[in-house]
Amino acid sequence: GRDQQVEITLAKAKILQQDFSAAESHITQALSIDYENVEAWALWGHVKYLQLDFEAAKGFHSERN
Repeated sequence: GRDQQVEITLAKAKILQQDFSAAESHITQALSIDYENVEAWALWGHVKYLQLDFEAAKGFHSERN
């Protein structure tokens, strides 16, 4: 839906600003609308990777594939 796309777009903007905590908040909002949103899960893994949390990033990637 439109609301989850807005949250994903905001998350991407926050990632570009390196505001990872705000990005995670927007991703969580998108997932609360649609838990199966593949793009939101991919972004979450990307945020974890950028935060050097490789185990979490790997876990998110594995869960979705």
